[in-house]
Amino acid sequence: LNAFNWVKQGWIPLSIIVNDPKNSEGITYDKQWLDEKVFCEFQAKVLRDTLIVGSDSMPAACINHMGNAMIPTMFGTKIRIPDDEVKTITASVGPWIYPNITDASEIDSYEASPLPCGLVTESEKVMKYYKKNLPSWVQVGTPSKLGTFSTAELLRGADMYTDMVMYPDQIKKLFGKVTQALIDAERYLRGAIDMPSDEFYSEYNIRGPGLRLGD
Repeated sequence: LNAFNWVKQGWIPLSIIVNDPKNSEGITYDKQWLDEKVFCEFQAKVLRDTLIVGSDSMPAACINHMGNAMIPTMFGTKIRIPDDEVKTITASVGPWIYPNITDASEIDSYEASPLPCGLVTESEKVMKYYKKNLPSWVQVGTPSKLGTFSTAELLRGADMYTDMVMYPDQIKKLFGKVTQALIDAERYLRGAIDMPSDEFYSEYNIRGPGLRLGD
């Protein structure tokens, strides 16, 4: 399979991820979303089915079931766990976030907690389990995450858009703090499993350089 090597070929690579709903029957977020064994087995089944069809996807398993909540929890946000049945492992689905900045004036003293904190702690646990229990040729990716702009919106809510007009300097500060949290969390988690600092694997099993910060 071309997924195992960088092979020059005469066609555009096509990344197909096979997500058979039968693989996630009985898995619900509210009961099992922090059970690393359940989600590792689910990821392994999806990867098996994906490689069988000859996809050009890289053989990777990323931590997608925590949604986009990891970075916001570094800032102390509360999350809501849905009681939905898990349908896919390739999308950024999972818990939702309650904004915790009520006024732009709070941004000056708004800081992420020292690492490890929030869902970074749980993410490290899951990543180490994946690394230990999946074949060595499967690359383990860090949890899915939004970029700076969308993460800041989760923290401030829709009021961020009026703040951009009324208090642009405060929003610039918030963007800076969120960007630093993204970098710090990524560096911490990569260090936990000896993951290279110059590449990453997306939730769609695509290899890229460095760290994606865009929205």
